[in-house]
Amino acid sequence: MKNSMTTIQPGELGVANITFTNGISSKKCPILVLWLDGNDIVAAVVTSAQPRTQTDVFLKYWSIAGLRVPSTLRLSRLDCLEKSLLIATTGQISEPDAKVLKTIWDAFIKPQFKFENLVRSNCNKKPPGWGTVSYSRGVNNQVINTQSRYSNPNKMIQITSTKCQ
Repeated sequence: MKNSMTTIQPGELGVANITFTNGISSKKCPILVLWLDGNDIVAAVVTSAQPRTQTDVFLKYWSIAGLRVPSTLRLSRLDCLEKSLLIATTGQISEPDAKVLKTIWDAFIKPQFKFENLVRSNCNKKPPGWGTVSYSRGVNNQVINTQSRYSNPNKMIQITSTKCQ
């Protein structure tokens, strides 16, 4: 395992302190870094359980990636974590496993609603909380508010003004 002080990159596997949804307890879990967003890591959880849904990716080359046991990547379990919660890096996803991940991502990981319908029904309305992410995990699992570039109110205004006429 490499020390987490090294620069983490998308495609790398590591171990992070993941807080359970109850917000009280946590455990060390293997993760795959999908992308970086400032001081945050967007990651998918890695488990030793067998694939159970269409969004699970069995990592055929798990040992080359630095994992100790055969592993499954759960694309349905994404976490946004501060980089400080990364404990160590263990390796990198193999190219063949990365290709399978991308194929499954492109096929199944997308919004389950039609954006055009939302825009028409919400003309001149801004959703509550638009422009902020309400809950992010911070150091020592404290809840903090952060701005998100993905919830840009200006984009919503531009889109609604063209769709609502």
